[in-house]
Amino acid sequence: ARGCRDPVSACSAQPLAELQSSHRNGFSTVDVTMLVNDESVRTERLWLRPARLADVDDICRNIADWDVIKMLALPPWPYTRADAEVFVQRSSGLMIELDGEVSGCMVVGDNDGRDFFGYWIGKRCWRKGFATEAALALIPRYFADPEKQELHSAMLADNIASWHLQSKLGFEKLGEGKGFIVSRQAWLPNLQTRLTRDAFESNGL
Repeated sequence: ARGCRDPVSACSAQPLAELQSSHRNGFSTVDVTMLVNDESVRTERLWLRPARLADVDDICRNIADWDVIKMLALPPWPYTRADAEVFVQRSSGLMIELDGEVSGCMVVGDNDGRDFFGYWIGKRCWRKGFATEAALALIPRYFADPEKQELHSAMLADNIASWHLQSKLGFEKLGEGKGFIVSRQAWLPNLQTRLTRDAFESNGL
């Protein structure tokens, strides 16, 4: 499928997400998160779980949108069902399922040999707090390992909504660079970011 890999692997950008303030406005908190098994988590509104072949149509419907794709590093454009099939086979992230439909994906932890935070989320879920809810369920699980001290991420420099989410979680900017965006066939300015254990635990979320 034209070399398509996991869309959140080695991301240079994240999709636009919600602009809501925090879980204090009704989003799920860690105490209402239920660990279903080693790889699945249920929150107040979401099921975070590994990908399945049955998810292909949902994934294609939600990611095959220029406003989503243009903010991600690796997915091609146009995005086809074949690309979604490859994604399901290779994804190291957890699917974000809402009301029976996979509407996004989030990686928190080891991804291609580094500890990484990345996500994409379909437009129908923007500005409703779902990325915040997923992150607040998964990041505490990551830091529950005493060996884990920091997560890294990146986003396009003009992705204001993604930085809004990351700054709320406690990420800090490390510097600027450029990343190749496959869908645009261009090198574009990006921001490198980091979340430390201390910053996350002290931000009160």
